[in-house]
Amino acid sequence: MEHASNDPSRDGVLVDGAVTRPSRLTAHDLGRLPQRTVTCTFRGSSGTRTHTYAGPLLLDVLHQAEPRFDPRIKADPVRHVITATGGDQQQATLAWAEIDPDFAGRAVLVALTEDGRPAEGGRPRVVVPGDKCGGRYVAGLVRLHLSAPFPGGGARP
Repeated sequence: MEHASNDPSRDGVLVDGAVTRPSRLTAHDLGRLPQRTVTCTFRGSSGTRTHTYAGPLLLDVLHQAEPRFDPRIKADPVRHVITATGGDQQQATLAWAEIDPDFAGRAVLVALTEDGRPAEGGRPRVVVPGDKCGGRYVAGLVRLHLSAPFPGGGARP
C-alpha cells in the first residue's frame, strides 16, 4: 500500500478524506482483502444487464483507511458520505449508513472482476447490489473520498 498522492492518473484507487491513513490501493492490495461475490441485475444504457462481480466490501476498504469519526458527535458515522469517482469523472455518493452493518449493511463491493474477468480497463468498479439502475456502478474507479457534509455536526445556517 502506497501513501496517497494527488495524481489521479497513477495506478490504484486513492482513499482519502476523513481517514487517518489515506492511501493508494492497487488491485493487488484490494485482492488481499476478504473477497465477496455477488450477482446483480440492473438497468444500464444498453438495457437490463446481469453480471457476477467479485472483490472486497467497500466497508473493508474504508476500514483499512481508518475513518475519523468523532465520538463526541452523536451518531457521527451516519453523517458521513462516500464519493466514488471513476476515471471518466463519473461520481456517485453513498451514505455510510448504507454500508454499515449496524444500519442498512449493504454489501457494496469494490469489484475487481466482472463475470470472472478483470474489471474493464483493469480498474475496480463500485457495485451497489439492489440498485435497480446502474448509475452508482462507478467503473474505472480512481478515488474513494469519505466526508461529513458539515464539520462539527448540527445544522448549517
